[in-house]
Formats: sequence, C-alpha cells, structure tokens
Amino acid sequence: MQEFQIATVRPPTENFSLSIATHFSCPWGKCAFCGGGSRSIKFERRSLEDIKKDIDNVVALNEFLLSSGYLDQSKILDTITKYPKLSQCINHLLIWHLYTNASTAFLGGANPLLYKSDFLRDILIYWKEKIPTVSRITSYGRTRTAAKKGGEYFSKLHDAGLDRIHVGLESGSDNVLEFMNKGANSQEHIKGGRSIREGGISLSTYVMPGLGGKRWSEEHALETARVINEIEPDFVRLRTLEIFPNTDLFAKKEVKLFEELNEEDVVKEEKLLVENIECHTTITSDSAANLLLEIWGDLPHEKKKILRSIDDYLSLDPKKKIEFSLNRRTEAFHSQYGELSSDIKDRLNELSKISKNDELYYKKAENLIKYVRQRFIP
Repeated sequence: MQEFQIATVRPPTENFSLSIATHFSCPWGKCAFCGGGSRSIKFERRSLEDIKKDIDNVVALNEFLLSSGYLDQSKILDTITKYPKLSQCINHLLIWHLYTNASTAFLGGANPLLYKSDFLRDILIYWKEKIPTVSRITSYGRTRTAAKKGGEYFSKLHDAGLDRIHVGLESGSDNVLEFMNKGANSQEHIKGGRSIREGGISLSTYVMPGLGGKRWSEEHALETARVINEIEPDFVRLRTLEIFPNTDLFAKKEVKLFEELNEEDVVKEEKLLVENIECHTTITSDSAANLLLEIWGDLPHEKKKILRSIDDYLSLDPKKKIEFSLNRRTEAFHSQYGELSSDIKDRLNELSKISKNDELYYKKAENLIKYVRQRFIP
C-alpha cells in the first residue's frame, strides 16, 4: 500500500470529498490578496501516469480498509500504527466514507483546466471506472483559461464525468482586478464562465466582498453584479476579504494604497450586490470569513428575504453590531477548528470581566474580533 497526493486546498462544499492533486501550487500565484501555498511551493504539473497511479493507490488502500465488509476501527488503528506515513490518506478516506458515503470527488489543483481535454478526460474516465461509487466530480478553474477553451472543451469534460467547476471571480471591476493583479479581466470572466456553462457543467463563482476597499466599494459591487448577470452562474459564493500578513495587499495597506472596509461597510456592499443581481442563481454565505450567514437563497425569488436579513443587521445600534460580530466570529472559529483556542478563551475571559457599560469593553471587543478573523485559515 502506498500514499496518494491529497489536494488539501478545495472549496468548502468539497471538504469531505476524495481529492487527488493534478498539479502542485497555483500556476498564477500573483494575486495581491493571496499568501498561501501558491507563494511558498513551486508550481509543478503531474504526469497522467502519476495521477492514475494515485487513483490505483486509493483503490488498494480503500479495498484493504473495507476488506472485512465495513470500516473496522481496530484494523484502521492497527494499520496507522504499522504504516504511519499512510495516516493522512487513511483519515482522508474515512472522512470521505463517513460524510459523503464515498460518492463525491474533487479533481485537485488551482487550475486543472491548464491541461488538454484528452488528459483530463482520461483521468475522469479512469476515476469512474476504478471507483464506481463516485457520482459527482468537481474541480477548480480560472476564467482566463476557460475563456481560451470554448464550449466544446467543457462538453468533452462533462461527458467524461466532470459535474461542476469552481472559479474565483473575486470582482467584476476591471480596476479592482488590475489592482489585485488577478490576471483576468471582466470580459474574460464572462467569456470563461459562459464557456463552462455552454459545455453543460455547473458553475460555482466566488466573490470577495470588501476587495474594492473604500476607493472602489460601490464599483466593485455593481460591476460584480453586472458580470454575474452576464454569466448566469449556478452559484455565487461570498468570501469576505481578509488581509493576511506577508501578502502584497498587506504591504499596500501599510503604505495607504488600500483602505480596508469595516464590517458594516462590507455588509452595505453586499446589500448593493444582492440588489443588482437579476439573473437566476443561488447565493450562499458559507465561509468562516463572512459575517452574515443569512445571505443565502435563490435569486431573484428570495431577494427580499435576504435583503431583510441584511437590513436587520444594519438597523442595530453600533454596540449591538459589535456584540453580534463577536458572537459570529467566535462561533465561526469554533466551527472551523472544533473548539476555541486557549488564547481566544483567555481574551474572552478578560473581556467578560469588563462591564458593557464601560466603553473599554467595546474597544477590546473590536480588537478581539480582528484577532479572531486573522486566525481563520486563509
């Protein structure tokens, strides 16, 4: 039994899916807001032979774990003890079985669309032949790459078993996209998104509230809504901007080239976005970085309901907004990591000793909110 290369970076909807890397790191890796593995790990393509070998390794390990006809806990623990290098792969397979009933898979890599259609078709067909329990396969993709491919390329992938592609629009504003060095413009977003949909593949788009900063906030919301209306994606997923150290955007913020929005202004921007999306799509707020989880529903059918939930937050007095945010941020941290870290617990304990009638309480609460947000996974 041998290891297989797990694609660790994947959409929240694919957290429990079986994932195999088609390449390592991001082939672009220049976005100003990104400071993840795309900067620290060299981009590297994988051969078709290596990817198929990984699928074979998945099959062999999976069959071994199920050789008793079920997932035997004692056998699993014994295997991890004997083969510690396999522990991550075994845990990955267990989660895949427990949460998806071995039914979903993710074609890993920041942009598998860089490969020719025949290359990806071979992987998809081989995957489904070797692991017939898989009923859904998804991947990431860049709109700029998709714009160069055309609908026929995606039809071939759809016929081979690719069900959905997740793309990061981030913004529809060309000013914002250029400032953030996204490597794609709004027209490429539209052309690439349409090509994916023309090929019969479900499209999930990601938008980053706050990415325009104070300078382009309104433009960011309106132009993003325009691009979404042009593409008509199946999903619009919100990922509120978090500025992490060691990113180009952090450096720009330090020298006052970028002014970050506060949480209330981000929500106002989200309201403007929702108000101006006219196409049929599903908008979701399923990221730990998001404040309002209530921004969720089918547009335009549920637009009024979503806008009411946004207005409910905006109608709160300033102190209540801080209390709301603190509760949401700590709940999100607990959800993402399973529990609050000891340092956050200590800070919450210190805060609880201060009366809410004391202005110091809200200053410390705001600092704690920022601290918790910076601890989320980038």
